[in-house]
Order: sequence, then structure tokens, then C-alpha cells
Amino acid sequence: MKANGLKISDMALGMNCTLMVIYIMGNMYEGKQKEKEHTFGVMEKPMKVNGFMGESMDIYVGQWRNGETSGYGVYTANSGQKYEGTWKHSCKHGKGTETFPNGDVYVGNYKGGYPQGQGKMMHKDGSIYEGNFDRGVKLGKGRWYKTVKKDDYIQKKKIKIDYVYIGDFQNNKKNGYGVFTWGQISTYEGQFSNDHRHGFGVCQWYDGSKYEGEWRQGVQYGKGKLTMKDGTVKQGIFQNNTLMHEIKSEEDTLKDSLQKSINRFLTLRSDFSIAKTLKRSALSSQRKKRREDKFNMSSNRDTILNIKSVQESDYKRMKSEQSSPQLKERFRKNRKSQSLLSNPDSSYRLN
Repeated sequence: MKANGLKISDMALGMNCTLMVIYIMGNMYEGKQKEKEHTFGVMEKPMKVNGFMGESMDIYVGQWRNGETSGYGVYTANSGQKYEGTWKHSCKHGKGTETFPNGDVYVGNYKGGYPQGQGKMMHKDGSIYEGNFDRGVKLGKGRWYKTVKKDDYIQKKKIKIDYVYIGDFQNNKKNGYGVFTWGQISTYEGQFSNDHRHGFGVCQWYDGSKYEGEWRQGVQYGKGKLTMKDGTVKQGIFQNNTLMHEIKSEEDTLKDSLQKSINRFLTLRSDFSIAKTLKRSALSSQRKKRREDKFNMSSNRDTILNIKSVQESDYKRMKSEQSSPQLKERFRKNRKSQSLLSNPDSSYRLN
């Protein structure tokens, strides 16, 4: 039969009058099958997809309605692009799977010719995105992940590291708030911009060290606090992952003030302890001196008493001796001798 003056081939399939049409010269088929709600056909020609003219020798195999691709069909472009899924008004619409010329594959919902709503994009580099799409771009909440093999110089073999991001997307990039993990190496939670850590965020590494603060284009930049694995805290202004100017926080200032007070207290307590020790030593010396003085006084008193006792004893003895006749006679002779010695003439006369 002919359509628009050109010969085409047609073939009726079954009792339902489903028609397969091979378009050879790119002409639309018009005939009695036009009234049918849906027909199945094969078109090999430049054709419009999503409102744009495709390349030559594009192939569509699928359902039609009122001269438009509608229902289920498979479209293969000469560029290598392929879509398999449902159509509406010659646009991809509903559920579908699309392979792109660069090797990326999309599986999910379509609307008006574009990925719309929930879908999954598998990129040629091995990364996968699962989440929301808006007119073909990643937008809203989503999950991005990729597994990479890297050399482990300790184990001397390649190990797998899973990179995972869960958070906000905009214009196919990580934008907004999200959480990014590098296997068991580190975790970042905070703000992103154009696939970079940008804004405020917290990054924690496998060794326990942590940075909390501002980021710019993926590096520590601005005010931040770095806690080392040994517990040491450094905070201040960072640039390119380096602390440029350290600033003490109010907490640190309070700690310093408290420590100074404690040191003063310890010094005062030490001084007080020394003074107390000196006082005890002085009191001990005083007590010792009093004991010595008391002992000396007691000894002197005993000596005096002993001397007095001896003197009294001698006096009594002498007095007793003087009262005896023998002592009296001796005393008389002594007096006579003393008189003669003092007066020789007197002695002569007596003789």
C-alpha cells in the first residue's frame, strides 16, 4: 500500500489489527489504522524525542497513539543512547530505564521527558546516586556512594573503601546539609557547596581527633576548634587546614583563672604550713628552755640547801668541840702563845 504517495509495507498481526509499520523515508503513516487507540510499530527515521529532532537512523519500537509514541516502547539513537519504558505524547513518561552515550544509566520515574521524582543514576565511574530528581537533575534528598580500591601499604594489598554521602543535592552536586563518610577513616557532618565541605561542619578521624568549625572549598578555613587524639585542644583561626592564630575561649580563660587561684591557694597553704612548722619549732625550743631553766633552778636550790646543811653541820660540830674541857684548855694555850709572840718583853718578865 501507499501513504502520501510513497510505498510502505504493512502487516496485520492477529485479530486485534495491531499494525507494524516500517517507515522507510521518514513519512508519517496515515490509513485506516489511525483510529485505533494503540498500535505497535517500528520506526527507523529521524524523529522527535522530548520535542527535539533526533539523529538519523534512530529506531523506535513500541506503541503509538494518534501518531505519537505512547505506551511502552524502546528508543535507540544512533549516538548510543537508549530508552526503554513508557511514553506519553512522544515524551518519556512513567517508569523507564535510560542508557546515556557516556555510559551512565538511569532507572526510575520520568515526567515530560525528564527523570522526575525518585530514581537511581549509575555513573560510569562507579558512583551511584539514589534519590530525588527534578527535570533530570539531582535535587533534594539523596544518597551517593562509591567503592574505591586503594593500596594498603601496611597490609601490602588493595582494600575497598566505601565513600557515602547522605544529604541535600542541588544541580547534581552536594549542596546543603549532609553526612559524608570515608569508610572507617573519617566522617564529616555539616554544610556542603558544589561537592565541597563548605560552611560549618564537624569532621572526626579514625584516630579520635576532631575538627569543629568553618570550612571553605573542602579545607579548614575560618574559626574552628581542633581536638587532638591525646585530648589537646587548639582553637582559633584556620587557613588551609593550618591553625594560623590561636584564640583562647572563655572556658579556657576561666580554667586559667581558676588554675591561678588554685596555685595561689597552694602557695598560701604551703607558706602557712612552713609558718606553722616554724611556730611549732619555736614553741618546742621555748618549752625546752623552760625545762632546762627549771632544772637549773632546781639544781641550784639543791646545791644551796646542801651547802647550808654542811655549814650548819660544821657549826654544830665546832660549837660542840668548843664546849669540851680539852678544847677550852687548848684554846687558852693558843691565846697565851699568841700573846707571847706579839709581846716578847712580857714573855721575858714572866719567866
